[in-house]
Amino acid sequence: MKLDLDWALSVQVNTSAIERRCKTLPGRRSIKKANQAAWLLKAITCIDLTTLSGDDTDQRVRRLCQKAKHPVRKDLLQAMEIEPGTIHTGAICVYHEMVPAAISALEGTNIPVAAVSTGFPAGLSPYTLRLAEIGESVRAGAQEIDIVISRRHVLTQNWQALYDEMKAFREACGDAHVKAILATGELGTLRNVARASMICMMAGADFIKTSTGKESVNATLPISLTMIRQIRDYYERTGYHVGYKPAGGISKAKDSLTYLSLIKEELGDQWLQPDLFRFGASSLLGDIERQLEHFVTARAKYLYALARLVQKHSRLLAVLETLDNGKPIRESRDIDVPLVARHFYYHAGAAQLMANEMPGQQALGVAGQVIPWNFPLLMLAWKIAPAIAMGNTVVLKPAEYTSLSA
Repeated sequence: MKLDLDWALSVQVNTSAIERRCKTLPGRRSIKKANQAAWLLKAITCIDLTTLSGDDTDQRVRRLCQKAKHPVRKDLLQAMEIEPGTIHTGAICVYHEMVPAAISALEGTNIPVAAVSTGFPAGLSPYTLRLAEIGESVRAGAQEIDIVISRRHVLTQNWQALYDEMKAFREACGDAHVKAILATGELGTLRNVARASMICMMAGADFIKTSTGKESVNATLPISLTMIRQIRDYYERTGYHVGYKPAGGISKAKDSLTYLSLIKEELGDQWLQPDLFRFGASSLLGDIERQLEHFVTARAKYLYALARLVQKHSRLLAVLETLDNGKPIRESRDIDVPLVARHFYYHAGAAQLMANEMPGQQALGVAGQVIPWNFPLLMLAWKIAPAIAMGNTVVLKPAEYTSLSA
């Protein structure tokens, strides 16, 4: 669309309100267990898996592309009943020189290759060279171009120059998607961030992106909320969907959940797709995979906890066992209770290995366990530990005479 300076200059930001809203975000929405795993898998599909180092090689890029195609270990996916190969990252993001290697490694997939361009990260190379760099990356096969704007245009309030620059970049990209990197940490104020976002969208940006990842301040929640609200306003007035990409500083799985929640609340479910939302990240995927492993092996965590509780309260449990069936306290204390703890520890280890050692194994459901009177606590451990380790729910029927320990 044409530059509408009246609209752009009318954009204001209530910084204190933005900051108050953002302070509540990490604690407002608690996503647990299976729901958390599902959101983390969604986050993976929205990652632009990135390598932008001076020592990048074709081999490193090919390894990264393999990770993009298979971002989660096969055994973890099988444990969550997800077909391996159905989850992949949103894109691969590399320097121009690495585009051919990435294109070759991703052949036969629908994972796009994004190339950083226009004198990334500073954006201060000659204007004609920046345009030529875009053209070279497009001809090399990049489907997405991450351009950097000239920050000086924002800092000097030269909005016409910013619009003309962004429009020229958009035209040079042709059919490729263009992501406008605002380098928000260098723009001074949230109002500048908001106005720069609006100008870039007017000039044809398909995505607006926070940072190059090389600045001292990268993606933050106040900056993200500011940019997201400009996207919402632009959509409400034009009907055009513009994507959002926070980049830099997002390395924890819990942070990705906060950003996904923010997108859902401010823009709606339509923006929770990789064609409208991406994470620019290099280390985020590793932490998400670790959290998914914790989810899959959660039964082990609880069995370990039970074993530690048995050890912590061993004296009390030995007394209860003796009161229940009359055996000597020494036998309860030195034999029965230590064996109970060992059983829980053993089956906690089995729960951790189940995905690898017994692929495709499924829980039976609900198991009813009848506990005899003569070894109530020990028999309880023998029966419930393996059942829980394999993912079953256990219903106990203690003996009538030994209700204290079992």
